[in-house]
Amino acid sequence: MNSPRGNFTRVVKLGGSLLKRKRLVDEVNTWLLAQRSGDTLMVVGGGAMVDAVRELDSIRQLPSDEVHWLCVDLLHISYQTCSFWFPSFDSLEDPESLRSWLDHRDAFPAGHACAINVFQATPPAINKVET
Repeated sequence: MNSPRGNFTRVVKLGGSLLKRKRLVDEVNTWLLAQRSGDTLMVVGGGAMVDAVRELDSIRQLPSDEVHWLCVDLLHISYQTCSFWFPSFDSLEDPESLRSWLDHRDAFPAGHACAINVFQATPPAINKVET
């Protein structure tokens, strides 16, 4: 994506398995400093939390739609956790915030970084499974 000021926007997927790295914050910040100028949008994966839900599902199977939405909810927890680790990043809490940022990003200094919560959705009501 290009903006009128000549910078571009990179989208970085921070894989959930990386969340357990002891030096993650330093490594991400070092990596960002080594990149050419541009804005960064970071999307965070679910990692071990999502893996735990999948493991539980393999033991006591739930409807696949319900497992999916449980995992989507956990992506929000990953996002919230990273917002504490990267306080200099703006937090874009919902799709409307992302749209607004994209429409007005020229008002921010070059090299601006944001963490985005793109996985916000309204799941169907969870049906209880009798065991």
